[in-house]
Amino acid sequence: MGIKGLLKFVDGAKRRAHLEELREKRVAVDAYVWLHRGARSCATELGTGAPTSKFTDYAMGMVGMFRAHGVEPLLVFDGNTFPCKAS
Repeated sequence: MGIKGLLKFVDGAKRRAHLEELREKRVAVDAYVWLHRGARSCATELGTGAPTSKFTDYAMGMVGMFRAHGVEPLLVFDGNTFPCKAS
């Protein structure tokens, strides 16, 4: 889903930064990116229905890393279309 054209829109404003540069700030993060990256470590379990928490463990590890650097992550779950998003 996502916001159509967002990456192109912010292209000129983005840059690489170490988390230390963001200390004492709140940063919005696409939570599905972290969950998707974590899911790669347990694709077999997810595909076969075996119990696993590796994908959420990865995402929560990232939250911990941000907090360890003094950055408060705001996890954004952009999913299904909601009527309030229509406008």
